[in-house]
Amino acid sequence: MARLITQVVYTGGSRDGQEESYSYDAGGNRLSKVNHNGTTSYEYSSDNRLLKTTAPQGVTNYVYDGGGNMITKTGPVNTFHYQYNSRNLLIGYQDSNNNVSYLYNGAGHRVAKTVNNVTTRYINHINFGLPQVAFETDDKYVVKRYYSYGLGRTAAYDWGALDKDKSQYYLYDRPGRNVTATEDSLGKTRNRYKYGSFGENFSSQESYSNDFRYTGEQTESDTGLIYLRARYYDPEIGRFISRDPFSGYMSVPESQNMYAYAHNNPLKFVDPSGECVETLWDAANVIYDIGKISYGYLNNNQHAVSSGYSDLGADLFALVIPGLPAGVTKV
Repeated sequence: MARLITQVVYTGGSRDGQEESYSYDAGGNRLSKVNHNGTTSYEYSSDNRLLKTTAPQGVTNYVYDGGGNMITKTGPVNTFHYQYNSRNLLIGYQDSNNNVSYLYNGAGHRVAKTVNNVTTRYINHINFGLPQVAFETDDKYVVKRYYSYGLGRTAAYDWGALDKDKSQYYLYDRPGRNVTATEDSLGKTRNRYKYGSFGENFSSQESYSNDFRYTGEQTESDTGLIYLRARYYDPEIGRFISRDPFSGYMSVPESQNMYAYAHNNPLKFVDPSGECVETLWDAANVIYDIGKISYGYLNNNQHAVSSGYSDLGADLFALVIPGLPAGVTKV
């Protein structure tokens, strides 16, 4: 299995000094990360739980519950606490500044998040294969923001304020990948983002609140985690904070590591479900299908809707079958 071992970042055709290299053990656990800050080393248990990282900034220790969920992360400055329900879904997080709680529906989809007593509720699209946020409301279900979709998530609008200053349009580095900037309706750049390959925040400039960043998924500034539906991903360590509910494939050894992200090859793979790695080609085809369905509904084109759902079903099937490419219904 090909794993990412070196990353070099270029800006405007020139190297900008952001270079990282990685090493791994036979089980797919990252052993070291080397960059301009120095070397970070990683230690694990026999069942691939990250136990300790040693970085130039200091040592961080990790503790898990009996279900394999990370419950404390103690670093040189702060301690982070995590709580889970009986389905191993994250329901609580605390640090010295934030107290966060989460609520899910019966299908396991996140429907609310409360940060320091301020609640945001999520009304999700459920016809796109994976749930996608359609509306964000306050605790009394008053809509605050809604999202439009075409070839993926295209724009966010603040409810009742549809003017040039209250809408933002997403720019991606490639389909199914990272949000690199947002623009307002006049084409003025509002936000800019630069990432490491595993989603680390290299730099960001924001004048408009936005949660959708690395791989187009919800990135939480208060917890540092990325919500990937079944689980939460920590880009700082390049791993999930809980075990994969999917046991993997015997024919794909890298999938037997229950914590590793995207087979340690995030330039080729993504994991929007938190359960099953897919290639960027697969993700791009699913995004295309969602755009086709959205176009059909907006233009009252039943053929586009029907064929979009047909393609989406085939492409979602391809996501869970290793070696079967998506897009076969389009040729």
